[in-house]
Amino acid sequence: MDAATLARMKALVPVAQKWAAQTGIPAEVFLAINNFESVFGSNPKWGALFGMTGNGTAGQVTLKTSAGPLKFAAYNSADEAYEAFVKLVSTSPNYRQAWESRADPSKFFAGLQAGGYAGDHNDEDRAWSKNITATIDSTIRPAL
Repeated sequence: MDAATLARMKALVPVAQKWAAQTGIPAEVFLAINNFESVFGSNPKWGALFGMTGNGTAGQVTLKTSAGPLKFAAYNSADEAYEAFVKLVSTSPNYRQAWESRADPSKFFAGLQAGGYAGDHNDEDRAWSKNITATIDSTIRPAL
């Protein structure tokens, strides 16, 4: 991980820990999603921090993806992005399985993907839940 990416991740650690304490979702799970979806919020409007499309508190940001340009929800802060993600996964029936197993990263990621999260990834990313679980061990934990 390069120095800029590591600095972005470390800036998100307190936010991830706050939301982990409130939800029971481990902080490294939040950080792994942040890395996979946005390289730890590399967009200045916190767009795509969780890869959610639609409108956020700061509108939208258009980002290039393998599927072409997509409009992602943009937020004024990382905290707002985390709040929106938690609201989505805790209230949507699509993510009930994920929410109920949120303390177990593998089951949480599998539940998110089964509910349609990360549904825009290419066929080579179908193992999203396995790839993101591996990210925790290979990238997140060593950097913490």
